Amino acid sequence: MFSTIRKQIARDFKRMLKSDLAQTISIIFETPVGDKGLSVWGEHKTFEKSYENIGCIVDVVDNLNIERYRWANVKIGTVIFYISNDVDLDDKLNITVEWNGKRYRVETPINHQPLGDAFMAKMLVQRST
Repeated sequence: MFSTIRKQIARDFKRMLKSDLAQTISIIFETPVGDKGLSVWGEHKTFEKSYENIGCIVDVVDNLNIERYRWANVKIGTVIFYISNDVDLDDKLNITVEWNGKRYRVETPINHQPLGDAFMAKMLVQRST
């Protein structure tokens, strides 16, 4: 029974990412070339890639919900993007989200909302400057 509920929650979240509630973002990142990006000479080699038109839910931290985010060092005005767990950001470097003509540098993606042995979404939290 729990498996059915977990699948329904995941389906509902993905459906929400395609609804009018969702925002569209682009995610720009660098990915290592070869074995962890190290060349023969010891220098790091990466190349830039991106995901375009990704549906997400956007939350801007304010006085009312700052307590909800105790797991991260967030401050008022920080932007949080909730994206599908299907977007592969493992081992990606220098992640940036482009939304409404602005770019937001992002810390490491955080798995969010455990559903059994998986997670419902990834959170991309704006990096404090």
